[in-house]
Amino acid sequence: MTDLSQQLGGVDMNQTVDGSAVSMITAGGILLLSVLIVMTVVIFKRWHGRFMPMLLGAVSYAIFVFIFSNLGISALALIPSFDTAFENNPTSRLILYCILCAVGITIARVLVSMMLKERYERQGDVMLGGMGIGFGDALLYGMTAITNTVLALGVNNAGLESLLSTVDPADLVTTYESSFEPLFQTPALSWLICGVGASMDIVMSVLLMMVVFGAMKNCIPRIWILGSGIAQCLIFMPLQVVALTSTTGVMVAFLVKLVLFIAMAGYVSKVLVKEIVYVED
Repeated sequence: MTDLSQQLGGVDMNQTVDGSAVSMITAGGILLLSVLIVMTVVIFKRWHGRFMPMLLGAVSYAIFVFIFSNLGISALALIPSFDTAFENNPTSRLILYCILCAVGITIARVLVSMMLKERYERQGDVMLGGMGIGFGDALLYGMTAITNTVLALGVNNAGLESLLSTVDPADLVTTYESSFEPLFQTPALSWLICGVGASMDIVMSVLLMMVVFGAMKNCIPRIWILGSGIAQCLIFMPLQVVALTSTTGVMVAFLVKLVLFIAMAGYVSKVLVKEIVYVED
C-alpha cells in the first residue's frame, strides 16, 4: 500500500474509470450541445430571432443566477448555526441551492422581459432570451462534462496515483472525494441521464421565458411569474438532490423530472403561450 493510498484510507491506486462511463459522459455533453445548436438555428430561421436577446439572457444568468445563488449561500454561511444545521443533511443544502437558483432565474427572466419590451418583441426574440438563460446552465454542465472526461482519461492513461501525486497533501482527501471518487462510483447510465436532464432544462427555459414575458405584457396574469419560479425549482430539483451513485435513485428522479416536464411543457405550450401577443415587424 502506497503512502497516498494510506492517506486516503486504503483507496486502490490501480483502479480505472469504466470505459462506458467515459462514453456516457461524452454522449451527454454531445446531446446537450446538439440541442443547443438545433434549437438556436430553428429559432433564428423559423421565428426570426435576433442575437441581442440571447446575449441579454446569458448576461442576466451570469449576474442573477450564478452570482446570486453563490452569494446567497455565502451570506447564509455567515450565520453561526448555518453550517451546523446542514452538516449532516446535505440534501437540504441542495434544496436550498435549487430554490436560490430558481429565484435568481426568475429575476433574470423578469429583467430580460423588461429589456425586450418595445424593442425585441418578436416571438423568436423572446425564445432566444430564454435560450440565453438556458445557455448559462448548459455552459456549467458542459464544463463539468469536459472536466470529468479529462480526469477519467487521465486516470486511465497515467494512473490515479500519478494524478494525485501533484495535489497538495492538505487537499488530498477533498480532491479525491469531489473529483475522482464520483468517476469510479457513478454508473454510466447516470451520466447519460444527467445530459438528457440538462437538455430538458434548455427547452423548459425557453417556455418559461415566454410565460414571464407574457405576464410582464399583461397577456396572462402576473401570478404566473411566481408560477414560473416554482416550476423552475421543481424541474431542477429531482436530479440535483439524488445520489448519482444509485442507478435506481437516478432513474426514479429522472422519471419524476420527465413527468413534471411533460405536464409543464404541455400546459405552457398549449394554454399559456397562445395568449401571448408578439410584435412581428
